[in-house]
Amino acid sequence: MNTWKLAFTNMKKSVSDYVVYFITLILGVAIFYIFNAIGDQALVNDLTDSGYEVIKMMTSLLTGASIGVAFVLGFLIIYANNFLIRRRKKEFGIYLLLGMGKRQVSKILFCETVIAGLISLGIGLCVGILGSQFLSFLVGNFFDADLSNYQFRFSLAATGKTMISFIVMNLVVLVFHAGAITKYRLVDLLSAGKKPETNIVSGSVVNLILFILSAVALGYAYYRVGFCSDQIVFKEMVRLILIGIVANMVLFRSLAGFLMEVFRRFNGFYFRKLNAFVLRQFCSGLRSSSITMGIICLMLFATILSFVIGFSMANQFQGSAREKTPVDFSIQRDDGVKVSQYLEQVGHPMADWAKPGYVEVPVYAHQGLAFEETMGGFIKELKEQFPLAIFWGYPAQFISVSDYNQLMRMYGQEEAELSGDEYLAVCSYDMFASARDKAMQDGLEIPVGSHVLKPASTQCLNHFLMMSGISMDTGTLIVSDEVASRAVEEGVFVPANYIAAGDYQAKGKQERRELDNMLNKLVYGGDLTEYAMNIADHHMMVGTKIGIRESNNGLAMMVTFLVTSVGVVFLLSSAAILSLKALSESIDSQGRYDVLKKLGCGKETLHHALFAQIGIFFLLPMCIAAVHSIFGVRFAKSSLQALLSIDAGYGILVTSIVMVLLYGGYMLAAIKSSQRIVKI
Repeated sequence: MNTWKLAFTNMKKSVSDYVVYFITLILGVAIFYIFNAIGDQALVNDLTDSGYEVIKMMTSLLTGASIGVAFVLGFLIIYANNFLIRRRKKEFGIYLLLGMGKRQVSKILFCETVIAGLISLGIGLCVGILGSQFLSFLVGNFFDADLSNYQFRFSLAATGKTMISFIVMNLVVLVFHAGAITKYRLVDLLSAGKKPETNIVSGSVVNLILFILSAVALGYAYYRVGFCSDQIVFKEMVRLILIGIVANMVLFRSLAGFLMEVFRRFNGFYFRKLNAFVLRQFCSGLRSSSITMGIICLMLFATILSFVIGFSMANQFQGSAREKTPVDFSIQRDDGVKVSQYLEQVGHPMADWAKPGYVEVPVYAHQGLAFEETMGGFIKELKEQFPLAIFWGYPAQFISVSDYNQLMRMYGQEEAELSGDEYLAVCSYDMFASARDKAMQDGLEIPVGSHVLKPASTQCLNHFLMMSGISMDTGTLIVSDEVASRAVEEGVFVPANYIAAGDYQAKGKQERRELDNMLNKLVYGGDLTEYAMNIADHHMMVGTKIGIRESNNGLAMMVTFLVTSVGVVFLLSSAAILSLKALSESIDSQGRYDVLKKLGCGKETLHHALFAQIGIFFLLPMCIAAVHSIFGVRFAKSSLQALLSIDAGYGILVTSIVMVLLYGGYMLAAIKSSQRIVKI
């Protein structure tokens, strides 16, 4: 029998041992291809300039991420091959006993690696190609591209990068194989699996002390990041992160002995069925790999945190873009010149391109009242949260209720009602809205000329005057028409801004884009892609439905892909290492399961014992990582609330689905392979 045929026969016999190996390789190849193929899809090439710029930026980031995937995948391949060699030591010993040289055994391993690599590469590329087509639809949907232009696209460049990286990784594996076989002696190979267990787990006072200290340290870190996040400065944040990492590692180091000491005190549970056996097996594996388990827990924590926050942010970006773009355009000027007047001066009268019925309203500046005075004593906490802000002394802004209602009718929002000496506040920025709510609940009175206004409500109206992708309106006060007109007559109110909003006279999306570009050129002197590079008019701001949606959808897509790239790599690494570690433990436990079978334990009982042993092995780091994530998400939400209000529910849902599918899939694969190893 030639070497290639023997290698193929060996793989067919040991196909169940290769399940975790194949899953990891296939997913790694697929992810690598998808990351590198996104820029070559047909729908991507049909995007607008702003959408294409986002894709270019994201492609650069994902290319860097794919390099990280290659390194992680290479490490996992070596780790998996180490398990496979350990699993087959006795087989290799027999080959040597039958007269084969170590070079011939290494050649068999070379052939097996090539076969496994080619199979994984082929299947992984097929999965990656299909995944990239789905990704193409997803990108097109993000940017409202014309999906009828879809064409199946195969990326030769992505295939080449994937194959080169895969070949390099496998060459490293082959070098590892050659060294791994030559270092073993024949007696070591033949006696594999017969070495006595040297890692005896026992409870101790030291384990108890370490466990309590680590739990207290984690509790302190949880409390600070979860409930005192507004008090944390950068240095303390670094210190808390270090405390969390060290406490997490100490927790896993002491957990095995602590669990044994605790459960041995409950005789009814400990000696029930095979609980003692399962617990000792699990604690033995935990004790021998406490550092690995601690690192895996931290990786799972990073995965959960990035998934929950990333997917929640992406959902928020998309949702806010839909909610905050009820009309085609909104334009604001802050130099006291009407929008319509300015556009006529520059040769673009609104009657030529805006639908009849557009609205234009003034927003007034109070000449004797500063912005900070409209929030009473509650401005102090805002100043602490925004120490670099310079707008506290700016004039407070007001709008008459009739002008406000004109805008709300245009936006399809609920109108406001006010009596003579009352005021309301409209504010979409959550942190400022909270301070305004407290001020109105406290009965803050606002002087406007000869009037002293009282709050008509205890809560702000959560609407907006000017369309924007992110809710950043710090607040405008609404007053009655009578108060507004009197204040204008008295010189208390002067027009500060004019806001115009409406829809285009356009038949299709292309005409709307052309009108978008016309407005943006007035502000930026160029297209949307020239933001902040060439501001031609500092007094004018434009928000358009197409521009805001594309910008927010682009941000959503970038966040989604970046957190997916980081999270999936960490998740695959954690799940693969745990699977291989569980399989290694199963190899060491073969003799013990044989003894249990001889003692009369039934197949079902042994199945339950193995399932419990591996299930706990997988679920323990996941559960601890989930607890870490509860407080990590609270801290992240608190830190980001100045820019974005995040509802973590969507992110938690998506994260749960991904974790069940990938992490749960690896766990089931490990259980099935372990059942074959211990022959039950």
